[in-house]
Amino acid sequence: MIRALVALLLVVGTAHADIRCCKEPERNSAGNIVRSKAVVGEFMRLYPLPEGVNRKDYQINHAVPLVCGGLDIIENMLWMHVKAKTCAGDFCQDRVEQIVMCPRSYHK
Repeated sequence: MIRALVALLLVVGTAHADIRCCKEPERNSAGNIVRSKAVVGEFMRLYPLPEGVNRKDYQINHAVPLVCGGLDIIENMLWMHVKAKTCAGDFCQDRVEQIVMCPRSYHK
């Protein structure tokens, strides 16, 4: 029974485990990374914020940042409070992710 459960977890856990790609993300003419509105909409449908939570206080964050080769897929998305994600300090999530998670080749 336990072996079957472990095997099932391994199969389910690796179905979409690869959330990083090895190419520069697609950008628009302004230089911004192109996002999929359909994927963002599906993420919000599957993982809605709890009732009573102000949507303006949260943004979608990518576990592996898009600029570091992360894919714009549901498995790479999570909700994060705007103050933690985009604050002005040196230890904000977006800055720390890019330092820690980007391969050396991505650093300019």
